[in-house]
Amino acid sequence: MDARPTTDSSAASKLRPTLDTAARWQMWTTYMHVLITQAMPWLRISWQLAFAFTAYYLRIMVMTGGYVCCLRLRGNLVQLCPPLAHTLARLCITRVFYPAVYVHGAECRYRLEELVSTVHNPMSNMSDPVQRRLSIAQVQALAMSKLVLPLSLNHEYNALPMVDSLSDPKNWKAVAFWICAALLVKQVALLLESLMLRGSTRSARLAHRAAHNASRAFVILFCIGFIFISYFPSSHMVQFVAFTLAERTLYVPSWGMCALMSVYLTWPSTDGALLSAAIPRAESTVSKEAHSKLAMPINDVISEPQVDGTSECECAATAAGTEAAAVAATAAAAAAV
Repeated sequence: MDARPTTDSSAASKLRPTLDTAARWQMWTTYMHVLITQAMPWLRISWQLAFAFTAYYLRIMVMTGGYVCCLRLRGNLVQLCPPLAHTLARLCITRVFYPAVYVHGAECRYRLEELVSTVHNPMSNMSDPVQRRLSIAQVQALAMSKLVLPLSLNHEYNALPMVDSLSDPKNWKAVAFWICAALLVKQVALLLESLMLRGSTRSARLAHRAAHNASRAFVILFCIGFIFISYFPSSHMVQFVAFTLAERTLYVPSWGMCALMSVYLTWPSTDGALLSAAIPRAESTVSKEAHSKLAMPINDVISEPQVDGTSECECAATAAGTEAAAVAATAAAAAAV
């Protein structure tokens, strides 16, 4: 038998692992280069995104703690609102607004908005402005209904059917929403009127009631403003966002709604109405009090504050003199008999 040379086969077997390792290394480096090139824009803003989400989580925790404190203190809500509003404003500006602006600038720079499909928000592709506005009104009505009655929360909000025309039956939600919004605006106007009429009365009783209504009006206006200001960025009114409706945008407005409900439940009105914003003016109440005091007993006249500048001591002395004169007249009549 002829002896076969084994030199070439042994050399090839020795070079095969080296070639396999080099090919694998080249493939791995190519893959990592492509991966790093594609992921570099995300890596550059990853810490800004993490910071923004952490600040948003801390803001929710602070608001929840403030809500618990409001329920705990109840009557001291007015004293708690100014420092709470200042703290929330500073937290939103330093920890949320600045990172959000930076992330938005980085998004525009690296064209990250192209990664978000326009299918998530079909309102941004509508060519008819009437259909777009009707669809936005429908989304806002649904969001407010979920804020008041948070039932049937699911993940199908991006599949909401849009409004096609004015005759669409889905428009009744928007009509009901704008009617409620008009009533709310009217109530806010009455509350502002109560704040302006706070110092326009000279009676002690009316001044006390005006101060009570003014403090209550301030808290209610704060809660209503907090609801609308926190929901406004995601309302599609200024700029379309990457979703149609999401319940995560209602977390912060729900704090204002819960605080508003706590005001309604813990501060019932003494006049029979929940919001007695219309405060009687001093000029129209002087004559009414003058006529009503003619039929009041002596004790009610003594305890009622006067509107003509008479002090309580003078009223008490007058009432005591009247009662003494009545007793003396009765004694004289009995002696004459």
